[in-house]
Amino acid sequence: MSPQSTSVAVLIGTVVIVSLMRPDCTAIKENNEGFKLCVTSMRGVKDLSHQNITSVPSSLSNETQYLDISYNVIQTLEGTEFSGLSQLCFLKAAHCGLREISATVFTHTPALKILNISNNDLAFIPDISLKQLKILDLANNLYTSYELPASFQNFTKLDFLSLGSTAALSVSYGDFDALMNASVQHLALGAGTHWQKYESGSLAKIKSLKKLSLFASFCGTFGMFENLLVDLNVTQVKMLRFISLFPDSCNVSDNPFKNLRTMPFIQNLTLENTWINSTFMVVFIKNVWLSPLHELSFVNITYNEDTPDGFNLPPINHTISLSSVIFNGVNHYQYRYPTINMSFEAFSRLTYLKFSGTGMNILPCGVMTALPSLEILDLSDNLLTESGFWWTPCSNSSVFPKLRKLSLSRNRFSSLSFISQKTHQMNSLESLDLSFNSIHLDGDCYWPAQLTELSLGNNNLGNSVFAYLSSDFEKIDLSKTGITSIMQKDLTRFSKLTHLTLSSNSIQVIPVDLSVPALLSLHIDQNAITSISREVLAGLPRLQKLKVGGNPFVCSCDSYWFITAFNKSLLMDWPLDYTCNTPLSFAGLPLSEYKPSKLLRSLLRQQTYLEWPKDDRKQQTFWASLKSTLHIADKSVVLKDIALAISDTVPLVADQIFTQQTHYLIMLQPFCLH
Repeated sequence: MSPQSTSVAVLIGTVVIVSLMRPDCTAIKENNEGFKLCVTSMRGVKDLSHQNITSVPSSLSNETQYLDISYNVIQTLEGTEFSGLSQLCFLKAAHCGLREISATVFTHTPALKILNISNNDLAFIPDISLKQLKILDLANNLYTSYELPASFQNFTKLDFLSLGSTAALSVSYGDFDALMNASVQHLALGAGTHWQKYESGSLAKIKSLKKLSLFASFCGTFGMFENLLVDLNVTQVKMLRFISLFPDSCNVSDNPFKNLRTMPFIQNLTLENTWINSTFMVVFIKNVWLSPLHELSFVNITYNEDTPDGFNLPPINHTISLSSVIFNGVNHYQYRYPTINMSFEAFSRLTYLKFSGTGMNILPCGVMTALPSLEILDLSDNLLTESGFWWTPCSNSSVFPKLRKLSLSRNRFSSLSFISQKTHQMNSLESLDLSFNSIHLDGDCYWPAQLTELSLGNNNLGNSVFAYLSSDFEKIDLSKTGITSIMQKDLTRFSKLTHLTLSSNSIQVIPVDLSVPALLSLHIDQNAITSISREVLAGLPRLQKLKVGGNPFVCSCDSYWFITAFNKSLLMDWPLDYTCNTPLSFAGLPLSEYKPSKLLRSLLRQQTYLEWPKDDRKQQTFWASLKSTLHIADKSVVLKDIALAISDTVPLVADQIFTQQTHYLIMLQPFCLH
């Protein structure tokens, strides 16, 4: 075995993790994207999951945009249960025991774009029509056929469809007729069962299909699988994701992926949560080698060496098209280093390589020197240390000649000074990710000039971290690093800084003298900031993106300018992540809905104005709040609101007290107009 071959064996073989066999999570990701698509205010979010309800409550606000009624006991959806919910955009009714859905139940929800009715007891795919629907999840129900109702022809905007039932063991030719002229680009199909029949031409009818996520087993029925690939070639599909394709101990003696060689449109292939023998891997890689594939991924696989020689790939006189290879979670069935014999020269075009969640503790020398085109290397979530990555037996004369981005996140690195020195060996390195390690500030750091981006997030570093960074840095991520304050002197050196991330720290104030002229993006969310001074922006003239949500804002007059005058187009997380923290009466109120007059009404209603003349402290508090409000707001509007606020208190006070308050208000008018 050649030295490079041995290196590959070490690289792949440092894996001793437990495979995470989990169901298809595509729908979950799509739902998260849907939440962002639909919700404009947290007032529109209603979570009624796990409430033991048996029907949809009739008292729901007509402002409801997101409704979750999952994990209840709701067997039917029918009639006018969603009447009045014209703004409902996202409905989640999973794990409810649903057995029937009326064809007219969504008549009153014209804005519905995301519908998740997965994990129920539906015996048939429901006959529904929603013209705005973009995402529909019907996975893990009990229907016995994948035949779609004719109403699915009306889903002209449907982009993602998830279908799956353990009772549906076959796909018939006419099942997807309703999607022949639809816009579905991503289909998730199957429930992890072994299919008994697939009729050729079934999937070929979905002409718009660009991505298929297939959750089904084909062990021993590979002819069926080959027919499926032929149909996908007709649709010109670009991305394939096969989940649990081969069950444990499946002996793959055929060549099920031979059709890859004749699929000119395929670009991305993922094998996930599946068993892979070394003999199959050799045949599979040969097919990949001769295919137009650009990206190949293995996710949570179990690798089994079923021959003494292990993985032995002979040279092929053909340049591989692959530019990206991903191993994200590998479990070795034998719990030993595998035997792998292949040459790195075959991967001369590889620009992206990821080995994550593999237990790697030593990086083979061959990876450093034999991948001349590699630009991005992701070794996150492993067991690497300084001595394992910069392994002593390796020659450092030519280290990653074209590498631009390196991720060492979630490993066991500790010495920032040592790492800063070693990065000088990588002449093209621009970006380095050291987040989620055990980094210490153990000495002076000397960074290469070409390195412009550094992530140190989730390391306990403290306020002094800025002194260990390079003035050449343009992007710095210091999320959750124990920073309690920032000062202008900390940032003076960073004249090139364009992106600064300080999320999830304990910063209480953004200094008014902060000056970072080149800064384009500032993330300072999830800190302890109670208000933002108007003067802060003066020192950030080029700022284009600001993320400051998730802070404990005080809803007072100091915040009013930010609510009314600040350019909200700069805010990446407005308005969902901005709520009042204090005063207590406004806790949880969206900042976008805060008005100073509301605070004033609260003050007035909290006072016992029969005691007004006797309590100097209450008088001072009232007038201070009123004067502050008048300083910053539209005077005519505020005066009107104050008058209304006072008039609301009339039933609580005597007429003569109201007259006295009104007199005070009139006395303030000259002040209001200045």
